[in-house]
Amino acid sequence: MHGEPARMNASINITPLVDVVLVLLIIFMVAMPILQMGLDVEVPPKVEMTAPPPDAEQNQLVITVKRDGIYLNTTRVDSPKALRDLLAPQMVSRATAERVVFINAEDQIAFDKAVEAMDAAHEAGARKVGFLTDAPRQ
Repeated sequence: MHGEPARMNASINITPLVDVVLVLLIIFMVAMPILQMGLDVEVPPKVEMTAPPPDAEQNQLVITVKRDGIYLNTTRVDSPKALRDLLAPQMVSRATAERVVFINAEDQIAFDKAVEAMDAAHEAGARKVGFLTDAPRQ
């Protein structure tokens, strides 16, 4: 027996592989419920804006976000920064600090455009921001 060469064992030890796979399985089982949490957002139906909002005549601040741009009441602005610059003097000059800025967004625009308008209003000094929607259909 001393003269025979040692035979090589060609089998693969899969124990470490099974350990890694089981750890990954446990991690994914714990992580999946966390990844599936979120908020369901339903955008209101499209509102035809053929005339200026009636609130504009009562010194209400209404930001309208359309596909063709952003409007403060009836004045078109080019960017959220321009909206902030136009809105800031109106927020400072008003005696009431609890003034509400309303946002009316078309349902076909990207949600981040409405968020940009809301951020611009907040940066301009608005403390209360509301969204305008249609009345529920009967």
